[in-house]
Amino acid sequence: MTVALLLVFLLVLAPAFRIGGSADFLALWNAGIALSSGELSQVYPTADRPFTMLIPQSWQQAPYVPGAKGEAYPFLYPPLWAWAMGHLTRIADFGAVVWVVSTINAILVPAMVLLAHRIAAPAMKQWLFLLLGLAFVLLPPVGIVALLQNQPQILVSFLTVLAIERAIKGKEVAAGVALGLAAALKVYPVLFVVLWLASGRYRAVASFALVGGLLGLLSVAVAGWPLHETFLALLSSISHSVLLTALSFNLDASLTQLLMPERLATIVVPVNSAAPEEVFGWYVTTKPWLMALAGQIAQIGALVAFGWMLHRRPGLSAEAAIWPLAMVTLTLLGPVAWGYHYMAPLAFAPMAFERFGRSGLLMGMGAFFILGLRPVARDLDWLLNGPQLVGTFGTILIAAGFALARPIWGRDPARRPTS
Repeated sequence: MTVALLLVFLLVLAPAFRIGGSADFLALWNAGIALSSGELSQVYPTADRPFTMLIPQSWQQAPYVPGAKGEAYPFLYPPLWAWAMGHLTRIADFGAVVWVVSTINAILVPAMVLLAHRIAAPAMKQWLFLLLGLAFVLLPPVGIVALLQNQPQILVSFLTVLAIERAIKGKEVAAGVALGLAAALKVYPVLFVVLWLASGRYRAVASFALVGGLLGLLSVAVAGWPLHETFLALLSSISHSVLLTALSFNLDASLTQLLMPERLATIVVPVNSAAPEEVFGWYVTTKPWLMALAGQIAQIGALVAFGWMLHRRPGLSAEAAIWPLAMVTLTLLGPVAWGYHYMAPLAFAPMAFERFGRSGLLMGMGAFFILGLRPVARDLDWLLNGPQLVGTFGTILIAAGFALARPIWGRDPARRPTS
């Protein structure tokens, strides 16, 4: 049954995701063109505050590849990947690379769910866990969007789940390598190292530091330090901004549209140059200092709380439940969170349905809010972006489902394996 599900996913669904435009992957491609052409100022967008999410103007002209129907997003990754993509742009066609990347992504998604099954609910039938896991991971604001856009977050999510699985199975060196690669793509996985420190997984931390350090030095060596200064300034701009879109499931965006909607400025982007009246857009504002401070304190508090929970070492199944709860919570508290940032924790969701208790009920309610009520929320005129608020509330319900999972609070005498 598991093999049949995988074949359906790869042979039927995977080809359908290649028609999505790949706007997120396009950001890497165009950044590679800019760096390989020596146009360093066109690799990253401007680091203004607030962060506007607008691409460099030159990306609309040759030799850059324009976004389909005007949909294009800026490059927000370390310079190493612009350098690597720059070499690829010299020897391959964008369409061919997208075909390969979309195939790999379609493999990584079910593989991530199967990794979660090994530690979250190994007693559950594998095919059932895979079916339920894909149902959650592929929620339209989460996995389907990521697959349509060929979002690098798919690889980051897979590597993160792999790191957690390897660490729990006692393979800490491999775990550190996997998380180091994930953090080299998107910086935020570095937060999870704090949780490894709290749980005594020092070999995983050392492995992570070695891999991360080597990749960092390689990035500086091949792309130069000035580009890294630009990247760091951009990260600072993002962390001090609020970005409100239909897919930004985090507390900052929700609180801003509820309490301070007048602060939000509208960013409008043309969809088609031949029909300038067709536009899409989002809202941005600079984050008030009190909100920025509260967010930082909340994230630190969450890390301390989850570190303490893991330090107690209540058992293997408890650790497998604490990790997705930590990932959802830290993402909700983060400065910018897209729906697809929840792919990794949602791979663990079937564990809540193992006994169909309150945990599974809350998880199902969260999915219902995200999937069913977000479209309805578009008609709420009193909100700037109803789908964002409903989606964030659904994500909070999913977090509550993990929080009430029996393994976290029940007794589990199993001991952790040592590497």
